[in-house]
Amino acid sequence: MTSNEHVLLGRLLDQNKQAVAPSFSDSEFFELFCAQQIVKNSDLSYDEIEEGIVDSGGDGGIDSIYGFVNGILRQSIRQKKDL
Repeated sequence: MTSNEHVLLGRLLDQNKQAVAPSFSDSEFFELFCAQQIVKNSDLSYDEIEEGIVDSGGDGGIDSIYGFVNGILRQSIRQKKDL
C-alpha cells in the first residue's frame, strides 16, 4: 500500500467511525468496517453486522461469522431461545 493510499484509508475510517460508531475503539470499528465491506451486498443493518462479530480469544482467528440461507441472514440461535 502506498503512503497516499494509507492516508486515504485512514481518513475514510476516521470519517466513518465518527458517523457510525464514535464510541468504538479504533480496533472495534475496524472489525465492524471490515465485516460491513464483506457483507455489503447483503444490505444488513449495523445491528445485524455487530451480531456476527465474534472476535475473542480461543476462537481460532475468526472475527465474524454470518450464515445465509437462500440469500437471507439466519439470525443467532441466542435470539431464538425465547420462542
